[in-house]
Amino acid sequence: MRSAFAGTSLFVPLIVCLAILQEHGYKEGYRISSARGLARFNGALAHVLSSALIIGAAYSALCLLLFAIAIIRGGHNYSHDMLTAFLPAMIVNAVLVISVALETVTIYRITGSAVFSGAVVIIGFVMSLTLYGTYLQTPIPSLRWIFFLPGPYLGVGCALGYSDMGQLTLLGYGVAASCLSVLIYALVSFRAGGVLNGSSD
Repeated sequence: MRSAFAGTSLFVPLIVCLAILQEHGYKEGYRISSARGLARFNGALAHVLSSALIIGAAYSALCLLLFAIAIIRGGHNYSHDMLTAFLPAMIVNAVLVISVALETVTIYRITGSAVFSGAVVIIGFVMSLTLYGTYLQTPIPSLRWIFFLPGPYLGVGCALGYSDMGQLTLLGYGVAASCLSVLIYALVSFRAGGVLNGSSD
């Protein structure tokens, strides 16, 4: 199971780039949606949710493939118990990956800078993941801010370190961060057009 998630942290820059590319490609899609009379708020919401689902599905498919390869290379026989143990961990990590992608596109929507938003998310992820190890050794109150970032949660989820944080804690952060990002994204998109009734330009 760990081998299926081992590369997740390394994939974070790729996930960030994919999220930004999807957001950049949304401009043309938005023009088409507006021409069809789709409300700005609804269009933004549909776009960001579909992007999140695509990234989550791609990540899950990759993890399943790596899990199958690990079983074959390890000479193990597939069992229902293996999949029962693997799927909850995969779902939790997929939700956390989605939260990283949504945080990225939200920052990109606010700043309009692909370089800045990508750098903020990647540097913040690496920094929080690194400082989490320091925090475990010496629980310094000034480091508690790292728990607002996805690094520690995704790191624990990939390492299956549920003794540090339970699966529900990881899932709770992923869902909360994702919902907050979607809300901010939709509101920023809604106000960007200068309309207060949600209608498109």
